[in-house]
Amino acid sequence: MAHAVQGTDHKHAEGSGRPYLLFWINMVLGLAVMYIVMFSMIDGVRDFRNNLNMFYMALTMWAPMGIFMLATMPGMFPKKGLNMALYAIFAAVTLGSFGATRAQDIRSGWQSSPPTLDNGP
Repeated sequence: MAHAVQGTDHKHAEGSGRPYLLFWINMVLGLAVMYIVMFSMIDGVRDFRNNLNMFYMALTMWAPMGIFMLATMPGMFPKKGLNMALYAIFAAVTLGSFGATRAQDIRSGWQSSPPTLDNGP
């Protein structure tokens, strides 16, 4: 009987838009984690450079995750029109953030790269 109640709650939740709210909560938390993890590539405090490139790189990882989540859980996200719009937005963010990362690196002379990749003296 608990299974039947659980199924009913799921149907009600789909109509209310709650899965999309939870999706966005998950995405925001994921972006925060990805941004913080970007700092794992530095050797120490002396190599710390908090710049816009770190955020671009986090976005480049984050946006595809939105696409994967929507694509692999279609039963949770039944609004096809909204899903298509989200796919387009996530694809644009992926390409835009990748391009911004590359442009930022070129302008900064690769100063935001990890020290192990630095071709300096």
